[in-house]
Amino acid sequence: MATIVATFKPKGETQLKTKILAGLLAGIGLISFNCAAKDATAPAAASQIKNQVLIELKIPDIKFPEGNKPLDCRQFRVRILDVAAGKAVGIHSHENRAGALSIAGGKGMTVYAYNYAPVTVPFGGSYKAYNDIVHYATNSSKTETLSIMTSDFLDDGKSCDGKTYPQHTPIADGLKVEKHPFFVNAPQTKEEDEVDHEYFRTQLRDVKLPDGKAALSERSLRIRRVTLDKGASVGVKDYANRPSYIMNLNGIIDVKNVSANTSKMLKAKEAANLINAGQVEIKNTDSDKATYFVIELWDPSDRDIL
Repeated sequence: MATIVATFKPKGETQLKTKILAGLLAGIGLISFNCAAKDATAPAAASQIKNQVLIELKIPDIKFPEGNKPLDCRQFRVRILDVAAGKAVGIHSHENRAGALSIAGGKGMTVYAYNYAPVTVPFGGSYKAYNDIVHYATNSSKTETLSIMTSDFLDDGKSCDGKTYPQHTPIADGLKVEKHPFFVNAPQTKEEDEVDHEYFRTQLRDVKLPDGKAALSERSLRIRRVTLDKGASVGVKDYANRPSYIMNLNGIIDVKNVSANTSKMLKAKEAANLINAGQVEIKNTDSDKATYFVIELWDPSDRDIL
């Protein structure tokens, strides 16, 4: 199956990075390959697991507008935004809310960003929005609901260490003041067209990272898509250095926290919080393939990406 991974490109440049074969993705940061899990349980056969990095947003590349809330005062949030058939996500800014977005339901969407060429993102695809991105998006289907999984570094407006920070969005504010056609003609947010399902938010300073590992400011926000054949398991993995959320895309997976002796079965669009978790095993318990997203604060020195 062809995989389309979308990122914003300036007008006149390629709009989509389309990669058909997994081998074409190797070496450029968008990696798709089959691999055997190395774990404390019996390893799965190589053909049973497919792991693909969809998006890597390097935290050092994020530049919040001057004076806005610092990273460690923000919250790491994951949610799903459902957009009605044929409707749109109203114009908004990511200048102060860097994040990654993935399509978890529906046919996909087309994103229109100021000063960038339009991008079409299909089901299972992903893109990143940060720094100068001011955009809106349209549901590609006239009959199906669009489900957008968003993970971002949120300023919820509350004070941090006794200080309340402004939320500057200079590009969006400028477009609004000058009544720029892009802003004036863009669809506005309509509550009846959007339903927000928030799953988790974690204060970033509450994320516990092992001594000697990369600091938060040196990490990346990554979205991976993992597909498991029937009965396949990635094995028991240590999540101490991989703060993550898991969002199931289809099938049924069992997320077992071995350290806490708990287990959670996830159906489509159900999620698990693996931040500050210990030993965890993820297994496909469905009668067919199962696919899930991993939203992680990745340490670039960690090469064991399953």
